[in-house]
Amino acid sequence: SESFTLGGGRIIDPYGPRKGKAQATRISYLTAMENTSPEQALVALMAAGGPILNVTRFAHSWNLTPQELEQLFADSRAVRFGAGVSQYAVAPQKWTEMLEGIVEQVRQWQSAYRQHKGIAVIELQRLVVGSAKSGEGGQALFKAALTERIKDGSLTLLQGLIKTPDHTAALAGT
Repeated sequence: SESFTLGGGRIIDPYGPRKGKAQATRISYLTAMENTSPEQALVALMAAGGPILNVTRFAHSWNLTPQELEQLFADSRAVRFGAGVSQYAVAPQKWTEMLEGIVEQVRQWQSAYRQHKGIAVIELQRLVVGSAKSGEGGQALFKAALTERIKDGSLTLLQGLIKTPDHTAALAGT
C-alpha cells in the first residue's frame, strides 16, 4: 500500500564505484559526505587529505549551482585544478606534497642520469603518479602541479624534457 513507508534514505554518492567499496579511502569519503551540508563535507574531505576530489561530481551530489560551488570553494582552502567537467580539488598539504615531489623526483633522476638533458614528461609522470590507471584525477593533479612548477621557474620544459634550471648535461664520470 502507498500509505506506508517501508524504508527511506538519502543518497550520499550517486557515483558509487563497482569495485573497492570497502577501501579505507572510500569509507572516509562516504563518512565525509554523510555531513549535513556541503561546507561540512568539503571541510571533512580536505581534512582527511585523502583522495583527489572530483569537483563536478561533488557539486552534482549536493545539487549545487555554479554560483554556490564557486562560493563554497572561495571560502575553503582547497586547491582546485582542471577545467570543465574535469575539475578536481585537493587539500593544501597534498598539493604541496605534489609540488615538492615533482621537483625532488627530477633532482633524483638528474643525479642518476647526469648525461641526459632532462627527463621526458611521460617518464616523470610515471615516476611521480604511477601507471596511467592511477586514482581518479592523478594525472590532472600531476599536470597542474608540473605546470605550476614550470611557471614559477622551479623546473624548465625544453624540447619535451623537464629539468631544473641549473642542470646541464655532463658526460658520465665527469
